[in-house]
Amino acid sequence: MAGLYVHVPFCASRCIYCDFYSTTQTTEQRERYTKALIDEIKARAGRWDDTFQTIYFGGGTPSQLSIAEVSHIITAIQSLLHISPSAEITFEANPDDINENYVKQLKSLGINRISLGVQTFDDARLHFLRRRHTAKEAAKAVETISTIIENVSLDLIYGLPNQTLSDWATDIRRALQLPIKHLSSYALTIEEGTPLFQLQQKQIIKEVKEDITRAMYEMLMLQTEQAGMQHYEISNFAYPTYHSQHNHNYWLGLPYLGVGPGAHSYKGHTRRWNKGDLNYYLQHPGQPLFDFEQLNEDEHFNEMLLLRLRTKEGLSLNELKPQDRNYLLSVASPFIKQGYLHFLRENLHVSKHGIFISDYIISSLMKG
Repeated sequence: MAGLYVHVPFCASRCIYCDFYSTTQTTEQRERYTKALIDEIKARAGRWDDTFQTIYFGGGTPSQLSIAEVSHIITAIQSLLHISPSAEITFEANPDDINENYVKQLKSLGINRISLGVQTFDDARLHFLRRRHTAKEAAKAVETISTIIENVSLDLIYGLPNQTLSDWATDIRRALQLPIKHLSSYALTIEEGTPLFQLQQKQIIKEVKEDITRAMYEMLMLQTEQAGMQHYEISNFAYPTYHSQHNHNYWLGLPYLGVGPGAHSYKGHTRRWNKGDLNYYLQHPGQPLFDFEQLNEDEHFNEMLLLRLRTKEGLSLNELKPQDRNYLLSVASPFIKQGYLHFLRENLHVSKHGIFISDYIISSLMKG
């Protein structure tokens, strides 16, 4: 069982906070990218005899692709890889790219889940973030999608400059009023090299204080729970049966193949990542520049901790070697006593109390 990640590096414009690999594009570049992507899948398919249970089109902005381009890619995937008939196929989109015909054609290609990048329902903040849609367009996009593809996920960001608790409560409320099945929400991080970082350096904006972002997260947990959503991963909430299977498999440490410039892959103890260089990718179809690393036993243990402890289920110590189990219980003991971690029936997971310092907890448990 494996997952396939397809990185689409194109964006109509770059958001002020984004440090993912993306670029604006021409029609010719998209066509060349589609060919190069298919060539890469051909070149790598022979090493992957797994059955793929999930496909995830991420970016960038996959909805910048034409239906013809998406069709070529999916046809190649289905002919070159073993795809489960019941595969979850997710397609990231921006609200301004959505129309009824586009969504219907995506569905006809087998796409059964849409992840919509809304970020906020405040028009002034959308403009500041350099998002191209309005709050009204975002709501309309959700309504349009949900009548065709039921499984709709929505992304929100909290901790935006000058955002108050009341502002954030409005964003959550508006999201939960829409016919969505899943919600992903992340605190804004100001990454070096982004326009947002430059504004911070010039002291034009300030990061929201930690106590406010914590209160926002508490509000998010409370309101999603009251709405009947399950908090199944630190940043992800879903109604029953609508968890993101692709991301869940990733957190379980299952193998995934990543294709496209900047895409990551993982199999066994080997991690590989393509260089984020579109020009090189287009000039050398099927032969992307890449780096890789072989994880040793301690690194693999750390990777397992990092991923599993993000989830509601946590980590089953039955999966560990006896010496690793003993080590983990030893270093986890203080956090268990303080109520930050729960240990029950050989299962270790972060408590609601500990979720606010989960990064610190996980790093404290790691080897090396």
